[in-house]
Amino acid sequence: MKEPVPYFTALILEFEKSGPSAESINKLFDLLYELRKKNRSHQEQYILAKTLYLLGSYHEAERILESDASPIYSYEKKEKERFLKLLQEISKENSFPFRTAKVYRDLREAASQKK
Repeated sequence: MKEPVPYFTALILEFEKSGPSAESINKLFDLLYELRKKNRSHQEQYILAKTLYLLGSYHEAERILESDASPIYSYEKKEKERFLKLLQEISKENSFPFRTAKVYRDLREAASQKK
């Protein structure tokens, strides 16, 4: 796997610029699958939660941020603030009765299930 932080930053820019195209969504899903397979650091834990948030899986992203492995409960202030900010964004999205965000799915997986 490529270095996660610069790769993730490039994926976010592509996702936002392309307004999200099928190709950028597939790349985010590739990153998601890679991060789920490995033992993650705090930074990779944040990237996984942010990826899930971008793809519309708010509950799963919230679960990851609130897990024991996340640094919300640690002593590093800067990292804690970053995690709490994302958690607040997710909570705000979950509080609306009607969801306005689009939930994306991996179209490659859907095509293989269709066959």
